[in-house]
Amino acid sequence: SRSDIQIVFRKKSVLFNWVASEVKFPDGYVSNLSRCVEKGQKFSGMKSHDCHVFMQRLLPFAFAELLPTNVHEALAGIGAFFRDLSTRTIKEEVVEQLQENIPILLCNLEKIFPPRFFDVMEYLPYVVLLCGPVHYGWMYHYERAM
Repeated sequence: SRSDIQIVFRKKSVLFNWVASEVKFPDGYVSNLSRCVEKGQKFSGMKSHDCHVFMQRLLPFAFAELLPTNVHEALAGIGAFFRDLSTRTIKEEVVEQLQENIPILLCNLEKIFPPRFFDVMEYLPYVVLLCGPVHYGWMYHYERAM
């Protein structure tokens, strides 16, 4: 209905105004996200690192009051999963905990979004056990040398 659309638009405006005016990070950590907000309607020109920071660091705060609790918890859970998975150093116990948690996180997401929305990612903690931190595997070769 029209009132539902107005509520969604108002929540979207609150999110973009928050990012554009209040979100600050240390120099060099991430781009100026306020420059990535286009007319208060969408993000544009975000680098992949900016998207990772938004998903891993801002989602738990950004959507806490804007989304239903089950949706917020599912999105915050997957953000925390990738934040923990992509650290520079990781303990084996943490990887084992991630392996136990990913099926639950995926089930929570599939209750909200269509299953085809997600790639299979249950194997990611196993890759960390075999190859070490994914932080280095997700870099271009010239970034590893730095």
